[in-house]
Amino acid sequence: MLKIQKMPVLPPELSWQYKGEFSRTNYNMLLRFDGNQLFRARSMREMLRIGLALKIYKCEHGKYPASLQELVPAILPAIPMDPINGKSFGYKLARGNFILKDNSNTPRELSSEFKLKP
Repeated sequence: MLKIQKMPVLPPELSWQYKGEFSRTNYNMLLRFDGNQLFRARSMREMLRIGLALKIYKCEHGKYPASLQELVPAILPAIPMDPINGKSFGYKLARGNFILKDNSNTPRELSSEFKLKP
């Protein structure tokens, strides 16, 4: 019979839930964990990083940039890619506000008011 002595290192998105030793319940929760949730959480984190960089740019220049490349290297070292599919996030300006979209099967968008649409 295979016995797991120690749990492998968890990604930061899950580690806050599991402090100390793991019980059988915690293992069962991990086995039911959907990997898509992890990638969606990472995708949302990258969208928020870009959104915050856009807000910083607006504070410094008085308007949002015409493209995301204007954030590099002053605010971001590189434009993050969507971890779900490895593509870049969609970005457009609309009446002085920005809209940032991911390219997944269930698209989400982040607006300049930081309203997330599922």
